[in-house]
Amino acid sequence: MSAIQVRNLCKSYRNGSVKALDELCIEVPTGSLFGLMGLNGAGKTTLAYILAGLIKKDSGDMSIKGQIIDNDDYLYKQHIGFVLDRPLYFDKLTAKEYLRFVAEMYGLKNKDIDSRVEELVNFFEFPESGTTLIETYSKGMKQKVSLASAIIHKPDILILDEPFDGIDVASTEKMQDVLIQISNQGRTVLITSHNLEMIEKLCSDCAIIDKGKCIFQSSMQDLVIRLKDQGMDEQSSLRELFLKLTDASSAQSLSWL
Repeated sequence: MSAIQVRNLCKSYRNGSVKALDELCIEVPTGSLFGLMGLNGAGKTTLAYILAGLIKKDSGDMSIKGQIIDNDDYLYKQHIGFVLDRPLYFDKLTAKEYLRFVAEMYGLKNKDIDSRVEELVNFFEFPESGTTLIETYSKGMKQKVSLASAIIHKPDILILDEPFDGIDVASTEKMQDVLIQISNQGRTVLITSHNLEMIEKLCSDCAIIDKGKCIFQSSMQDLVIRLKDQGMDEQSSLRELFLKLTDASSAQSLSWL
């Protein structure tokens, strides 16, 4: 059974004049560390927002762990953690206050809340002061608050939209280790990212979407075979495949430079 499956998913904006998702079909295997790639505007964030229940699909089917999800379903989200491109938190709280609030919303017991909040504060190196508000944090630190709140309830599925944006190298390595640990435990991680080298290094599976459609999906184990199917050398990188399939390498140059 797949952790996430979308079939013929459609979403349009501006009264249907802009298609963000166009009959999108993607299957995310359970226990995978799944990398979703695409150019700006390809539909990655729209998909994440639909999975998070923040916007409604126009048509198509979406299932989480085999359960069909309708536009008005919300209970499934208690088993999922989200880090979205616009982090959702109350920035007038401290990191500890916010993490405690999130844990209580998920129904964790007090003893678990205390231990998990302390561990997360230490792990992500949030400010020691009990009065430092999230609104004073850097972009990277706020991103770490988002990840901490997404994993505090130990979700079965983690959906991360550009999770490493603005985060320093050391913190990125630490966060990647956490994601690998989650995947090794049989839980599922879906990452959208522009960092193709990171996807190739970190993920067990990947997909490329372009103009709202999935144009490529493969496990990393089968990537060499799929490269040959695309008429490419087996030594080619994921970046080269991405550039070929999306025509991203055909950008025009500037005549005055």
